[in-house]
Amino acid sequence: MIWLPLAAALIVAAIYGLVRRRRAIRSRLRALWGKKSPVKRLEDDLVEDVAAYWRKRAETVAPGGQVDDITWGDLDMNDLFRRLDTCVSAVGSEVLYALLRETGAPPEALGRREDVIRAFRTDEEMRLDVQTALLRVGRSHFHGATAYLYRPEYSRPGVLYDILSLVPLLLLIGGAFFPPLLLGLVPSFCVNLVAHYRSDAIWSREIRAVTHIATVLSAAGRLSRRPAPGALGPEFGRIRSLTRRLRSIGRWAPLCGAADEGRDQLSALLMEYIKVAFLLNMVGLRRVFGRIAAHAEELREMYALVGELDALIAVAAVRETENVCAPEFSDEQSVEFAGLVHPLVASPVANDGIWDRNTLVTGSNASGKSTFIKALAINAILAQTICTCFAGRFRMCRARVMSSMAIRDDVQSGESYFVAEVRSLKRILDAAQGDGAVLAFVDEILRGTNTVERIAASSAVLRRLEGGSALLMAATHDIELTRILPGYANVHFREAVDERGVTFDYRLRPGPSQTRNAIALLEQMGFGDDIVRSAREMAARFEGEQRWPTL
Repeated sequence: MIWLPLAAALIVAAIYGLVRRRRAIRSRLRALWGKKSPVKRLEDDLVEDVAAYWRKRAETVAPGGQVDDITWGDLDMNDLFRRLDTCVSAVGSEVLYALLRETGAPPEALGRREDVIRAFRTDEEMRLDVQTALLRVGRSHFHGATAYLYRPEYSRPGVLYDILSLVPLLLLIGGAFFPPLLLGLVPSFCVNLVAHYRSDAIWSREIRAVTHIATVLSAAGRLSRRPAPGALGPEFGRIRSLTRRLRSIGRWAPLCGAADEGRDQLSALLMEYIKVAFLLNMVGLRRVFGRIAAHAEELREMYALVGELDALIAVAAVRETENVCAPEFSDEQSVEFAGLVHPLVASPVANDGIWDRNTLVTGSNASGKSTFIKALAINAILAQTICTCFAGRFRMCRARVMSSMAIRDDVQSGESYFVAEVRSLKRILDAAQGDGAVLAFVDEILRGTNTVERIAASSAVLRRLEGGSALLMAATHDIELTRILPGYANVHFREAVDERGVTFDYRLRPGPSQTRNAIALLEQMGFGDDIVRSAREMAARFEGEQRWPTL
């Protein structure tokens, strides 16, 4: 009977190890909370894989409620996503990315997000419970699950696998009555062994996807067993309801290869032999695919719900470590801001202002024009997605955010810089003629053409945007536009030039710019006195005569 105390000791040791591991995880999560996380340098292909979930999900969202690819690239939103992403799970990262690209959430959804963010900041134990459950999902990307969540039809393993899996079972049953039948288990095992590992190779992508879905459902199952906290009652109640509906997927998915973290090596090895003998991986895969197809809508809802909990914990963490605020919304077509900064600038200078008219932003090179309008655009997106702005106060109207800034030549299509810029502006002009409000941001409008046509075309486009549904802010070097367009408000940035060089304070000021620094920069960078003197003389002559001299 000595084996009984030995078995009891092993069980106690296993339980002790599991409890100790869980405590260590919670201690690590607790220690990391409230500390600024370094920017994750995710590779571009990894970010694109994270984005795959949103691209499928976007097919169900109205285009007017999305941040389009041009605006996303203009504002370096991939870098901002990396900055915000402290999620503990891959599904959390995917949903966070999707939230950042969807500005059309209804007011009640934004209000609910705000409630959840505040709950995670105030209830540490609840936050740790959610994070501990989500750690089971892991941060492994390239799982391919998105395709199966949103694709209604896909190939499934054939019925032959079911037949092969039944053979050893029938031999075992028949062997109980006619023992020679048990000899057939050896060739059956060999055939199924080959079929198992060959099917693993053929169906590896599908198995990886189902494994990921299974880990999400496992995390949801853990959350559903937790007493629903008052602040997150609706979310936990919905998770509990969906868990019951999706229970059959959770039962079959482990057979496909979904790992069970609580299983020791010996039992895991035994389970692997059983899977081989009865081809349980393919049997499970056939059943799971059938149930995914039958419960696709509920599965997508569960995936989004679990991921959003992780994403909003990441947002709550930002509020712990940054000077941010919750936005306010109004029906007036305006944006009011105080202490506004760019979230990706290391030591930003805060600015205050009210933007209630189409506005031209002027100023010298490197004075802060582009950074400012990007900061305003980014915070307009953050306000309508994650209810968090990098400002002391931010009040705005609900509107789609669009930009035309970082235009590039498209070598593959043969499209020039100017053609690409015109296309980019045209989409803003089209959106401004629609019913929905638009916040539009343009940096150096039509810079890809000559001065005369640039000013003429720019003034015509900007005048057309007056009176539409768009509120426009355009940064420009063309001071002439401030005189041509009296209906536009003007703000500017300025610099100081002295013997130490050119310095900027990056402060937003009313009115058009009255200073320039290009020639001063030539002088500071060591260009010859003759070049600098000639440049100044030509500039002065043009200002007096409005024509360029012949050299």
